[in-house]
Amino acid sequence: MKMSATQQPRSRLLRGTRTYFAIDGGAGAHLLADLAGRDPYLQSVTSPRHADLLIIVGPVSNKLMPSLVAIAKSLPHPARALLLNTSNAELYPFPGMDVANLDAIFPDAQRVSSLDQLLTTAFDTPLDRHTSISIA
Repeated sequence: MKMSATQQPRSRLLRGTRTYFAIDGGAGAHLLADLAGRDPYLQSVTSPRHADLLIIVGPVSNKLMPSLVAIAKSLPHPARALLLNTSNAELYPFPGMDVANLDAIFPDAQRVSSLDQLLTTAFDTPLDRHTSISIA
């Protein structure tokens, strides 16, 4: 359910808009489509250089990891990463896919399990100049 700007929690209004760049590992297109336009204070951007939030929808193949790391490094500081894992094995694009361990590569990223949790978490931590994506 989409909330109007007057229904948004006051904390979101005070923090302003968050911009995100999303990467789908192959099983989350329906989640990204559902996320688009769900919150007026969370907006998708076409370049990672304009984002302060990196949303990674897993599972992600090991073959995609070099590109994912390059994208994560191109986000300006401050920035942070959120990992949204699709738990439904029926949605995995390829059975037996060599899945990357995102927790090992992005140790400080927050893991969320639903779009509602993602929307809440996206505004939880204020970004300051010391917030950055750490890559192992």
